[in-house]
Amino acid sequence: LLAAHGFLWRNISALDLFSYTPKITLGDMHKIPFNDNIFDIVFSGWVLGYSENLKLAMQEKVRVLKNNGIIAFGHGYKLEGQKRIPNEIDEIIKPIKKNVQTIFFKHEINDQMRKKGERMVVAVLSIKK
Repeated sequence: LLAAHGFLWRNISALDLFSYTPKITLGDMHKIPFNDNIFDIVFSGWVLGYSENLKLAMQEKVRVLKNNGIIAFGHGYKLEGQKRIPNEIDEIIKPIKKNVQTIFFKHEINDQMRKKGERMVVAVLSIKK
């Protein structure tokens, strides 16, 4: 998808816990195996719900991002017994709030959507360091 929007394939990196392709680096969002200040954009697609430490996962995104870089994420909460993973943008970005420069886009869920079972939130923001 990124390559279709003009990003060069050689400049795109990916991270996952498992992979069938050499394009994807094996690793954990809580300890991203890349150097500091290396990426212009960090995109996280529906993985934060699996985090056992949301604060660390978000801080790792900031660590690997260049100054004025972009974080984009989509997220849906999951239920673990009675524990609910945060599903409001302000809750999700709270650990990195001091670094948030601009929120370009934010899709929250209102009460009516929540009653229907919708749970997807999306945000795109720039980061200052």
